[in-house]
Amino acid sequence: MQIISVRGTANLKNIKEDAEYIQSKNNKLNIYVHKKFDEDAFKIYQDILPYLKKDYAVKLTGHSLGAAIAALL
Repeated sequence: MQIISVRGTANLKNIKEDAEYIQSKNNKLNIYVHKKFDEDAFKIYQDILPYLKKDYAVKLTGHSLGAAIAALL
């Protein structure tokens, strides 16, 4: 099993990101989401993809900002 933990709000930049809600459509999920959270989730996905093992289950977790990103992942 692979466990991925995404850290939560940690600094002023994160606080601003949390507060600046811009709605965006995620076409893969077919839902509207927080644009910055979606962008962060995509960046993290690209970063972790080479390390994911196809035969392993994946569990995601996070707190605050990290929970929002983990949910999108």
